[in-house]
Amino acid sequence: MIVFYTWEEVQWHKVERRILRYQQRIYKASLKNNISLVKVLQKIIINSLDAKLLSVRKVTSFNIEKKTSLINGKTYITSEQKIRLVEKLRVDGKTEFHLSKKKSFAKNLLDRPTISDRAKQALVLFALEPEWEARFEANSFGFRPGRSCHDAIEAIYLSLANTNQKPIYYKYVLNTNIKDCFENVDHKFVLSKLNTLPEIKSQVFAWLNAGILGTREIPTFYSNFISAIPRHAHMKAPQEVIMRFFLINVVLHGLETDLKNWVCSKIPIGASKKMSRRDKMKSLACVRYGSDFIIIHKSKTIVHESKVFIKNWLNSTSKFQLNSNKTQIVCSSNGFDFLGFKIISLQRDNKTKIKIYPSKKSVLKITANVGDIARKNRSLSAYDLIKILRPIVIGWANYYKYCECKKVFGKIDSNIWQILQSWVFRRDRLHGRYKIKEKYFPSGRIYKFDNRIYYDNWVFFAKRQGKNGKMEEIWLPRMQWIKKEKFVKVKGNLSIYDRNFDYWILRFFKYGISGSLKKSLFKRQKGRCTWCKNSFYPTDFIEIDHIIPNKEQRNDSFDNLQLLHKHCHLKKTQLEK
Repeated sequence: MIVFYTWEEVQWHKVERRILRYQQRIYKASLKNNISLVKVLQKIIINSLDAKLLSVRKVTSFNIEKKTSLINGKTYITSEQKIRLVEKLRVDGKTEFHLSKKKSFAKNLLDRPTISDRAKQALVLFALEPEWEARFEANSFGFRPGRSCHDAIEAIYLSLANTNQKPIYYKYVLNTNIKDCFENVDHKFVLSKLNTLPEIKSQVFAWLNAGILGTREIPTFYSNFISAIPRHAHMKAPQEVIMRFFLINVVLHGLETDLKNWVCSKIPIGASKKMSRRDKMKSLACVRYGSDFIIIHKSKTIVHESKVFIKNWLNSTSKFQLNSNKTQIVCSSNGFDFLGFKIISLQRDNKTKIKIYPSKKSVLKITANVGDIARKNRSLSAYDLIKILRPIVIGWANYYKYCECKKVFGKIDSNIWQILQSWVFRRDRLHGRYKIKEKYFPSGRIYKFDNRIYYDNWVFFAKRQGKNGKMEEIWLPRMQWIKKEKFVKVKGNLSIYDRNFDYWILRFFKYGISGSLKKSLFKRQKGRCTWCKNSFYPTDFIEIDHIIPNKEQRNDSFDNLQLLHKHCHLKKTQLEK
């Protein structure tokens, strides 16, 4: 039991570690198929004060939209409100969603669960996720802790790779997704497949029945998140539907295994008569990211028949339906788009190689996004415009740096430069072009980015006088300054709950932390938070903090920066006020 008097006094690192130990025990019991022990531990978690505290923190302090998510007049911003929410949080099979529908709020808020419902979803997920992480198939990557879009793309690359070095080599690909996942789902099937505690079943049924998990806000959010301005390679489910993508993974669990067993039963064609059962299973690849998935096989007939098999499989289980508008069967030599990437097999010099690029749609979206921001902020200062564009440009480039990106980054740099040039000459018509150029794109400057030095006369630059009287400078880095990197797929069925701490910390450092500054601070601090002295873990939110606050002295030097857990950063900031 935790003893505290205010929200600020909670020792979060101890709370997190206690819940993690329970989750690790659930994972281990699930691996051994010890269902009775799994349910006992899940019962402990959903009634645990620790888990309730973490659930409320997740949907309030860690939710960037908490101030705009005003549902039923409740925002839960203050510490007292958060504590009251913790005290009344129960997995009781009820939902406030019906109540919110009866209120006369704006239409865009009607499909949003209340913060109380979101906290319940987070609480239930703490109990269910480790059990299913021990069961999920190896090539299921969507919205799972420790797995990302890049794992899915790398899995596709490995499935298409020409390992035998044949001069002409290609495979056929079924690219599809699920239509309106929870609109017509069989509720009984979902609950029976969960096979969990009665109180959790009744709670999930309440959410399904209320329509929370079928909110129509997700497709737009999901599309923008993937293709336009991806914020992070390890994508997490939106706060408003914490359980949605987890339940999709549960419902679709088993599809890959059944597909592989099905392909073994097919009549062998040609040389496949000599194939062993193991080789037949390996010949078909199924890569899934949430409700989007790819089926790969060298036989076009089998790929066509796999589409029929999937339709029948879905109809006999969850009643999900394939989205016919987004279902296509293509040859890998023609290429296909998945998660914002273009994947294609190319024949050159009697060799076949798999190439992965940012898709044309993604390139158009980032260019249009930068153009829209520039047009909507014509009166903004150059300094403030760069502050808006910098994380968008760097975030997009960091997402696509694990592919053949050099030429594409150069093209986007050129497009962004033309947009900014128009923005600059539109706002300043009094001076000559040379003077305007030198003001916004100064010559002879040296820029340091990602521990490398660059000399460039056409970098968008701005400066202003800070509160302490000193001049503050900022510039917009070129995408080409972000170098291509190799991504290594997560090993097999490994999970963050498997106690393989060294593997996940190394992976977190390599792929979970973006930017050389954060990585340098991580190495300097030896992977530990300087505030609570505890190690960072792959599921942690970490932020850069100024040791000496900026309000006292503007100092952005490396020596004045440190990495902190988000909750440690919030606590430090409160003490500095």
